[in-house]
This record gives sequence, structure tokens and C-alpha cells, in this order.
Amino acid sequence: MDTRNDLSTDPWTLAPMFDAIVAATGDGRPLNADEPNSAIGARRQLEARAAHDVYDRLGEIGHPTFVIGGRFDAQAPPENVQRLAEAIAGSRIQFFDGGHMFLLQDRTAWRAVREFLSEATTP
Repeated sequence: MDTRNDLSTDPWTLAPMFDAIVAATGDGRPLNADEPNSAIGARRQLEARAAHDVYDRLGEIGHPTFVIGGRFDAQAPPENVQRLAEAIAGSRIQFFDGGHMFLLQDRTAWRAVREFLSEATTP
């Protein structure tokens, strides 16, 4: 989730704030791990994503779009976020310090989202 994490070390080397995020989300098990249908739901989500591709339609988006990502995201790498922004005409892109959980790792991220939404909804 964060390219700065190195789980091969003992103790693990974690990205800034990552240990606090792990502690806040529980015992390290996936969320809803005790839910009997969790595995079925996860599998169905992956199946749906595998067959879903609307990349060629991104240019049809005609509304203000704020594309955001984490500089150290291992799941949605910055180069993918950049390609997404380039496919949406007039979009604004911004990267934040963090991995896939950059909204929790970088305190400026939510402020930037709020500012964008305020600008986008002001007549």
C-alpha cells in the first residue's frame, strides 16, 4: 500500500504515520474478516473490476475533475494517476505524501479536496 514500507526488515520499516493507521484499524486483519460473506464479496469485486474498462470514455467527462493520488502508492501508482488525469480534459491533478492511504497520511489532502469542491460548486 506504500512503497516506503519494507516488511522484510525486523522490525518492519513503515512509512510515516503507517503504524498509527494500522493501530487505528484494529489487529491487522482485513476489515470485516469475521464476516462470513467477506471473501465472496471480495472475489465478486475483483471479478467485476477485471471486466470493467471505461478508459476510452474518460474524455466524455465534462465536469470539473480533481484527480488525486499518493506519491508512494503501490496499488494506484502515480504513473497510472497521471494517465487518468491526462485522459480527462481540463482535470486538475495533485499528489500527496503517502501511499494508498494518503488521505490519512497527508493532512493537507482533505483540505485540498474541500477547496476543490468549494471552487467547483461556486456559481
